[in-house]
Amino acid sequence: MKKLIAVVLSGALLCAAGCEEDSHTEIWTVAPEKGVAGIFMGYGYVPAYIVRRAATADWELFTGTIEGFTMEPGMQSVIRVRIDKLARPMADGPSHCYTMEQSISRTPSDEDFSRFDREEELLVASENAARYIGNYWIRTQSMGPGEWCILGVPIEGFDYVEGYEYRVRVRISCDYSAQAGAWSIRYRLLEQFSCERKDSEGLPE
Repeated sequence: MKKLIAVVLSGALLCAAGCEEDSHTEIWTVAPEKGVAGIFMGYGYVPAYIVRRAATADWELFTGTIEGFTMEPGMQSVIRVRIDKLARPMADGPSHCYTMEQSISRTPSDEDFSRFDREEELLVASENAARYIGNYWIRTQSMGPGEWCILGVPIEGFDYVEGYEYRVRVRISCDYSAQAGAWSIRYRLLEQFSCERKDSEGLPE
């Protein structure tokens, strides 16, 4: 999580001080809720804005930061965004920075964006990852045999016993907590395919 925070802060600093003069603006519509983006830096799935970057464009996920924009759950926002090319982007970091220049409108919306949830098949390792920052070591179908990432929150409905390797299918959604004032990723067990007593291979030392 420290790496995630460091990357976000570094991106904001670069956006403030490292942009070239080459820039343009776009009118974006930002959905009233967030979707689920892919695994980020080995720390599981992350929340992402759902945006429409032109009036006739399709909705898409946007994983970057929009400087100056505060999202209000349940309210669909239309904003003018300035897009600047970074003069010195970080390795594996964003090549552009995004800043809200104008808030054009905010309107209540109950449109269904559940299509931006995900369903994934996960391999859950036999060793618990609690001594790091998470609960499980997981691997997805798209990851290689020696790649594992930390899943930092429990899978609801999943009874995990250390020493067993599991293959499960989960639904991943992004929920807003009014108490915490933040969006978080939620995992729900849909199906358990296997449970095998074994030592999972290739786990980080």
